[in-house]
Parts: sequence; C-alpha cells; structure tokens
Amino acid sequence: MEVILNGNNILSESDFYDELKKIHPDFGYYFGRNLNALRDYVGLLDGYTIRWVNYKYSKEKLKDNFEVIINIFHEYNENILNNGLNK
Repeated sequence: MEVILNGNNILSESDFYDELKKIHPDFGYYFGRNLNALRDYVGLLDGYTIRWVNYKYSKEKLKDNFEVIINIFHEYNENILNNGLNK
C-alpha cells in the first residue's frame, strides 16, 4: 500500500504529524507527536511505501528535522520512501 504525504501541507513538524494522521488512522490521538514517537510509529507502516510529493517545499520549511525524519524512515526500511529520497 502506498501512503502519500503532500509537502505543500507540511510547513512545520506539527504539520507533518497532522498529515500522517490524515492519511493513516492508526496515527492517532495518543501518539507523542515527536521524533522519538515517530520511531515507534514507523513499525505500523509495515508493507507500506511512502511517497512524499512536493518534498522540497517541506525540506525547506522543516530544515534539520526533515533529514531526521528521512533517517527515521530509512532506519526502519531503506526502501520505504518512493520518490528519490532514498540514500
């Protein structure tokens, strides 16, 4: 299954978590909304591929957190991202 993140909607770390919640219902109310909790959450995406459209816009806005988020996804599964964001 493919999950699509729209970079135009992600202007902050909080927006990133909001976008995940919109596209994946298991990303729910009790999620910690921080990068450590994201590491735990990525396990729920087993079998998923993530396509982050317009990621360059998010990268500009998220700054260093963008790289941290990408690295968290890669720690879980180096092929989880499907749009040139692989290392």
